[in-house]
Amino acid sequence: MDQRLYERVHYLHAPFQTHVTMCNAFRKLSILVFCALQLPTMGQTTMYGLTSVGGEYGVGTIYSMTESGTFSKRLDLFRFEGSNPKGDILRGNNGRYYGTTEFGGANGVGTLWEYNPTTGVYVVLHDFTSATGSRPVRGVILTSNGRLTGTCSEGGANNVGCIWDYNTATSTFTKRADFSGAANGSFPRCRLVQVSSTRVFGVTQSGGTNGRGTLYEFNPTNGAITVRHHFALATGSHPYGGVLLASNNRLYGTTLSGGVNNAGTLYDFNTTTNTHAKLIDLAVATGSSPLGELVQAASGTIYGTTSAGGANSVGVLFSFTITGSVYAVEHDFNNAGGYSPFGKLLARTDGFLYGLTNQGGPAGDGTLFSFDPVTNNYAVLADLGASGIGEPWGGLMEDGTGVLNGLCRTGGSGQNGALFRFTLATSNLSIAVPFNFSSGSGPNGRMLKHTNGLFYGLTNVGGANNAGVIFSFDPVSNQYVVRKDLGGVDGATPLGTLCESGGKLYGTCRNGGAGGIGTIFEFNPATNTFTKKVDLSASLGQEPRVGFAKGSNGRLYLATGAGGTFGFGTIIEYVPATNTPTKVHDFALLDGTDAEAELHLANDGHLYGVQSENGQFAAGTLYRFSSGNTFTKLFDFDGIQGGTPMGSVVQAPNGKLYGICSENGLFDPGVIFSWDIGTNTYTEEYPLLTTEGQASQSALLVGTDGNLYGTCVEGGTNNLGTVFRFNPGTLTFNVLKNFTGTDGRTPLDGLANETVPASNITVDIEVMLEGPYNSGSGLMNDVLRTLVNPNGFPLTEPYTALGFTSTGGGGGETINATVLTTTGNDAIVDWVFVQLRSSTDNTSVQYTRCALVQRDGDVVDVDGSSPLSFNAPAGNYFIAVRHRNHLGTMTASPVALASAPVTVDFSDGSTPTFGTDAQKISGALRLLWAGNVTIDSPGPVQLKYTGTNNDRDPILVAVGGTIPTNTVGGYRSQDVTMDGITKYTGTSNDRDPILVNVGGTVPTNTRQEQLP
Repeated sequence: MDQRLYERVHYLHAPFQTHVTMCNAFRKLSILVFCALQLPTMGQTTMYGLTSVGGEYGVGTIYSMTESGTFSKRLDLFRFEGSNPKGDILRGNNGRYYGTTEFGGANGVGTLWEYNPTTGVYVVLHDFTSATGSRPVRGVILTSNGRLTGTCSEGGANNVGCIWDYNTATSTFTKRADFSGAANGSFPRCRLVQVSSTRVFGVTQSGGTNGRGTLYEFNPTNGAITVRHHFALATGSHPYGGVLLASNNRLYGTTLSGGVNNAGTLYDFNTTTNTHAKLIDLAVATGSSPLGELVQAASGTIYGTTSAGGANSVGVLFSFTITGSVYAVEHDFNNAGGYSPFGKLLARTDGFLYGLTNQGGPAGDGTLFSFDPVTNNYAVLADLGASGIGEPWGGLMEDGTGVLNGLCRTGGSGQNGALFRFTLATSNLSIAVPFNFSSGSGPNGRMLKHTNGLFYGLTNVGGANNAGVIFSFDPVSNQYVVRKDLGGVDGATPLGTLCESGGKLYGTCRNGGAGGIGTIFEFNPATNTFTKKVDLSASLGQEPRVGFAKGSNGRLYLATGAGGTFGFGTIIEYVPATNTPTKVHDFALLDGTDAEAELHLANDGHLYGVQSENGQFAAGTLYRFSSGNTFTKLFDFDGIQGGTPMGSVVQAPNGKLYGICSENGLFDPGVIFSWDIGTNTYTEEYPLLTTEGQASQSALLVGTDGNLYGTCVEGGTNNLGTVFRFNPGTLTFNVLKNFTGTDGRTPLDGLANETVPASNITVDIEVMLEGPYNSGSGLMNDVLRTLVNPNGFPLTEPYTALGFTSTGGGGGETINATVLTTTGNDAIVDWVFVQLRSSTDNTSVQYTRCALVQRDGDVVDVDGSSPLSFNAPAGNYFIAVRHRNHLGTMTASPVALASAPVTVDFSDGSTPTFGTDAQKISGALRLLWAGNVTIDSPGPVQLKYTGTNNDRDPILVAVGGTIPTNTVGGYRSQDVTMDGITKYTGTSNDRDPILVNVGGTVPTNTRQEQLP
């Protein structure tokens, strides 16, 4: 057994209490150390994060956190809360609309809502609960005391419904009375009607003495319920719709069943004598099972509908004259025109009746219709299903001239119903409130700040297609804007973080696209333009759960969750400029599977990533991927020292990579770990406690204070997740925020920095090396690329081994052997070392890259053809080119670099260089001075023929040291002419160029490199 693993297992089998005592002591000590050593907060940054659920609307929040621990909820992701409305809309005296939904809301049992048709603002006034009433059906009325009053069909003290009111002036909800079943009824599904200031009437569907419902009176002043009639089978039972207060001050209503034919009845109620009378026994042939309230037209005739019966067995529109109690069928509903109306009719001043059917019409989801009582003309005005809505249960409300408003139980962009508006003059139907629709919910990645000052991010659901959105967030105004509604062929369910390249943003969708298995897309913030770039395939890689990472070569890299040769996913290399995706690795079972985190570019030039499953111990892996398409598994998580890593690793200032496991470790909620790149050493740095957070899927973020910041999905004081800070020097862990739900919960990924991340800038450099230069051809020789091992052309850059200092993402670059097979003018000559230096201090090297130079002098990236790319912000830089046995050179002034390649030609003299005689003149060309064989550390860097640390003697040593006529082949710094043979004497030797370049006649002369 591995010694490290043995020690870990042995430790875990010690007495448990010992571990708790030791760890508690350690934590107390850590806190003391942290208090003593805490870094100053001056210059601290503000970080931004997302929660996937919670907040005011339950679909997530955007928040900020300072390094000192100040938390601010910046935005509640919005949702039209509530679902499946079945009632009518009330227009209040303030012009606002009020209604209820049967389901949805914070507790899933309905909402009371307000909608302002002028501003489009939708507000949930109350989330119903089982204790105070649930599942309101028919909507609300405005009683004379100015309060909204309604019923709940369930809940309350006896779980059979209740009456409630809501005071809009004080935002106070009050349960006024409970139904109890046999005594006063149960399951009221009606809309109330007010007769006087102390008398409000309604019906219950069940309960009462006969168990068939009641007609009751409610006193809004004292909250008393008085049963005025117990429905019975003979006179009508189970009333569903409420009652109509007619012009004669009597109440009229219907029952769903009962009567002589058990098809329902039509009745009246005398509010003066409190007596009930059955007026009509409904029959299947002429309409049965009425569900909606009645309406009285200006003529005095009462109209209503049934949901069944009639000539087509799908309901009728009927009339009833008070005088003489005459019932008549006016229209038999049918499939083409819509059928089974559930709500009341609207009697307009134009003399027409307007209503909704629950089913039928061309799309089968119901219709909006008109009926002329004079001509008996029935007309379909709108097919609801064609507008994506359906199954209305209520009636219409007119607001303004000819603008009809109604509610549908299903459809809408939230798929849970909608408030719609229909304009008679234009026959235009529009959705005002799509219930349960969110403009973005369930974010699963981090935001990215762009140079325009806005953050950009993704949500995996919500939007017009409920398939996710691309959004922007302004940290100054807290404004959230949907930039693209995803779905369908564009791709759906984006789960990762956007990646910037050339000012544009690139991302992935897990689903959708031509094959339904994901896409790669581009979004241009400058023009707000979305472009689907690639449809993913099973062979290329599919169903990505993460976004891209930028490689040191400027290309984008993506780990997919499925597809490829083995079905476990792939790594895709993507070149935005040419829209070229290439599969560069197939994950196998032992490589690790289930990529849940983006790759990370370390300063050695390699990409590092984690897989959350499988590997040797089925707990995930840590791996390195080089731009030369070399995959190296570095570590198998064993489940003891942590397992199932789901967040990206990050490189801390100490050079180590840090990450977090979502599971396992000493206390099981996960661990923070490190990986030492230099020594290939894994260390479990900190085991989490549940009270500190658990199940983290967070990428860690390095703060300006050197600490690491992240989030946990669960755990903490409220078990809703945490934001934490970890000091890698003192191993101190501090919870900065325990989420409460109202400020968000379940942060699925980590934090984003307010600093704009580095972009890809490119430069097209040309430089000629004197050593291999042939004046006859005007090209350099390319012998070195043809050398064979063991001293062949290195596939990994040689400068790190020679002591050159890399920074800003450079170092460790590798190439594929196929790069060396190119012939002609673009054949590779050698590696070069390129520096970008500060525009205000040309001694300060900010970014480096090891690149390749071709025979014609073009400096190219490690693919052997592309212009050289740096992962750095656009701006002005001094550009320097160095070589392992030539003197380097640098531009005399800063050069403006951006995403588009800028040409810097050192070879023809068009680019002024720093210093004096920085390059050798050969006709019209400028060449780097050859012969700097010795690494001059510490400097000055110079050509030197004699004396200490000269450049001549290493050549003699290389050929043997005693026989100067010897030669030795291979890739060597002593090979000044770069012809593959190191020679001390004779034709084309490597010694004489040094003497020539220091003056030729005075061997003690030196030539200084013209770099500050």
